[in-house]
Amino acid sequence: MSELTKQDIEDNVQEVLNINYDDLIVRLAVIRKQLSDARHSLRAKVPENLADEELLANQAFKNCLIANTILQMSESDADDNSFNILLYFLYEKCKGSIIDLISQYEIVITKDEEGKFKFDLRIIETEFADE
Repeated sequence: MSELTKQDIEDNVQEVLNINYDDLIVRLAVIRKQLSDARHSLRAKVPENLADEELLANQAFKNCLIANTILQMSESDADDNSFNILLYFLYEKCKGSIIDLISQYEIVITKDEEGKFKFDLRIIETEFADE
């Protein structure tokens, strides 16, 4: 993985700042539909009756959780669109591939003291195919 230069960062920031609001709204509808479809498709690949440990180790389940979490965060970001602008930017960088978009994230799953699961969504990749 190559290191980002100052110019790379400035170019990415400028690209984010130049996102057209009307394009954002239209594209979000497409992204959300694809995330919903991916979530259902991935969930269908998860075997039934897995123990918690097996379930949490299952990559299809993790990807389903990522798709679902991204979708929920996008839908709850209607007021200021900061998450949605980043989502739009990443989707464009992934050339419209929802699977590539999902692979830009990881989900860290932990249990709290009460035995409830907690999920932490993180962006893990900074390079894209065209860079």
